[in-house]
Amino acid sequence: PVTLAVDGQSFKASDEEADRIWNDPNCERTANATEGIDWDVTRYQLLQIPFPESMAVIGPVVTRLENPFELDNAAMHCPFGVISVFFFFIKYLIETPQPHLGLARVYLSQLDAFSSGIHPHLLDRSDWLGKDS
Repeated sequence: PVTLAVDGQSFKASDEEADRIWNDPNCERTANATEGIDWDVTRYQLLQIPFPESMAVIGPVVTRLENPFELDNAAMHCPFGVISVFFFFIKYLIETPQPHLGLARVYLSQLDAFSSGIHPHLLDRSDWLGKDS
């Protein structure tokens, strides 16, 4: 039998990715992006529109993130945005009148993959509605 594992030490963030995480946790550098998702606008909208009405913002973003290229790009440019969007999408899937638990489990697995390698302090420093505390 062969066992494979991936850990954060094997795939360290590039200097550019580390700079984004430490110095731009709110992803303001993506403002007016011509490629990928404008996470600055997305974050602003999520802060302004209460859940579950914010699903009008979250749904289209999640649809874009279903494309592996978009997801990889988003994770590289705004990991906290991906974490927040997945969190609220999972919340919606669970709390909807007819819960979609199987789909919620899939997205929870992705959320765990993106968030487990990030120190909680970094998420707490950001302004993405989600906090570790």
